[in-house]
Amino acid sequence: MNPDNLTDQGPMLRRRFSAEQLESYLAAGQKSIRGWLHLTDSHLIAGIGQFQTTSGFDGSLGEIGVLHGKSFILLYLLSHASESTFAIDVFEQQELNLDRSGHGTSKEKFLSNLRECIGDDRHVRVFDCSSVAVSPEDLLDAVGPVRFFSIDGGHTDELTANDLTLADRCLCEHGVILVDDYFNRNWPGVSNGVHRFFETRAPRLAPFAIGANKVFFCRPDFAEEYRAGLRRNIRPTYAEIFKRSVFFGFPVDIYRPPVDPPAAP
Repeated sequence: MNPDNLTDQGPMLRRRFSAEQLESYLAAGQKSIRGWLHLTDSHLIAGIGQFQTTSGFDGSLGEIGVLHGKSFILLYLLSHASESTFAIDVFEQQELNLDRSGHGTSKEKFLSNLRECIGDDRHVRVFDCSSVAVSPEDLLDAVGPVRFFSIDGGHTDELTANDLTLADRCLCEHGVILVDDYFNRNWPGVSNGVHRFFETRAPRLAPFAIGANKVFFCRPDFAEEYRAGLRRNIRPTYAEIFKRSVFFGFPVDIYRPPVDPPAAP
C-alpha cells in the first residue's frame, strides 16, 4: 500500500505515517497489544482506508471503545496529514462500563501504546467519558465530519443504538461505519441495538461488507463503490470473499480468512 497516492478527485492526500509503519503494524505490531482484532478485519480496514485515500475522501477517523488501542492505532496509521482522530472510552471509570465489555481499559496504557507503536499521540482527541455524554455537536466541533468511525463500545442494546446514532449524525457523505461483534453470540445486545437503530430512525446507511467480526456500513449511494473498491484493494492472502449475500436489503460481500493463510512472520 502506498500512502502517497495522489487523486484527481480533490486535493493531494498524503498519509501522516509511512507505508512501512502501516505494514509493520499489520504484520506484527498489533500482536503486542491487548484486544480483539481479527487479521482478516485488520486488512479489510486497511483496504478501505487505501480506497478512501486514492479516492480523495478525507475527514476524521476514530473509535468508541478503544481498550488499549489495538484497532485505533490502525485507524491512526490510515489518517491523512491534515486530519484529526478521536478516541471515546470510559477508561478507568469502570462504574460506567455497564456490561463489562472491554474491562480493564487504561488511558495511560492506550496513550503509551500509541507512542511505542508509532511514536506519536499528538493528533488524537481523547474523550474520557461514556459515549452517551458525547453529542454530535461535541464531536463535530472537535474533529469535524468523520470518514471512518469504529463502534466497539458498550455492547448493550441502548449503547449500541446510541453509538450508531452518533456515528450516523457525524458521518461524511463518503464515510464508513464499522460495528464490532454484530454476529458474536456472546453479545446479542449489539445486533439488537443495530436493529433498534434501523427501526426507530430512517437512517441513510447500507451495509456493504461483513468481515470476521465486523460489519461495514456507508451511505447507500456509495455502497457499490465501496464494495468494488474493497475488492480491488484487499489482499487475497489475508482475506477472500466467501460469498455474496443480502443484508438489511442491500448486497454485501462476506469475507473470510483464505483457505491457505500466509505463514506467520
